Order: sequence, then C-alpha cells, then structure tokens
Amino acid sequence: MTQEVAVEAGNKRKAEEEPAAGEAEAAPPAKEPKTEPEVKDEAAEQAAGAEASEPAEGAPAEAAAEGAQAAPQEPVTIGYKTFATGDAALTYYRTLISKLRKYQNLNDYEFHMVHELVKLGHPDAARKLEGGVKSIQIREVDIDGNVTACFFLVHEDGTDEDVSYRKCLVALNGYFDWL
Repeated sequence: MTQEVAVEAGNKRKAEEEPAAGEAEAAPPAKEPKTEPEVKDEAAEQAAGAEASEPAEGAPAEAAAEGAQAAPQEPVTIGYKTFATGDAALTYYRTLISKLRKYQNLNDYEFHMVHELVKLGHPDAARKLEGGVKSIQIREVDIDGNVTACFFLVHEDGTDEDVSYRKCLVALNGYFDWL
C-alpha cells in the first residue's frame, strides 16, 4: 500500500508542475511585468525639439557647437613648455595642483611655469604681480562652501593672493567656456 501512495504522490507532483494545455503560455498574474501605458505630450515634445535646435541663453558654448566640428586648437607656449593644445596645458596645471604638497614653495621650474601663466593669461596680471613675487604655493581656499586648491602668490612684502589657473587658461584659450 505504501507504493501506491508514493505513486499517487508522484503523479500529484507532476500534475502541479506541468501546466494544463490551456495554461501553457499564460504566466500567473504575480509574475507578469508591470507596464505603464505611454502618455505622449505633444507640447512637451515640441518644446524639447525647440530647445535642442536653439541653445538657451547663457548655455555653454559646447551645447551650441555640439553638432559642429570644433576649431582646431593651436599650440600654446607658456614658460618653458609648448603645449600641443589648451587641453594639454589644462592637464599640466591640474596635475601640478593635485600632486604637489600644500603650503610648500614651488621649485624654480614650477615657479616660472605658474608665473608665466599668470603674466600671459590672467586678466588682472599687472595687479597680481605688482611688487614682485617671492614664492608661489598651493593652498586650499573656501569658495561658496566648496574647498578647492589654487595657486597663491606670496609677495615680497609678505601679503598673499590666490590665482585661478583656470581663469588664466580661459583668457589664453577662449574655447574653455565650460570652465
């Protein structure tokens, strides 16, 4: 009698595992993926199309020239180095800021490279370099709640002043509008 019970239990299990002929393709309601019907808003689509064709006022130049080919970049000579592109100069100065120690004077080579960058590119270079520069250091500064590193010019009289290398590079290479 135990064999008959085992056979019946086995048949019952097969019946539960195998779906009936009509239920072969249908998934149980809990297993069906939920899909939301798409609601199309024609006014929103037209507005998005207009925004894509005309950049908003004050938008970065990248958005305006997205489809157009960028003008070829010319080599930039700053101090002892000639950079193939403005991007290479940006990478060089960004690396200086990130790799060197804070509050330590730059060596002669680095001093000359940063001094020339300020002299050639900063919009207010005459005032920044006035009175002579004794040393240049990398320090952290709080700008609107964001702490960032920048170059500090230490003058002969002991005063110091921060300088943005990005502002200098924008003046030298007008295509850095996104900075």
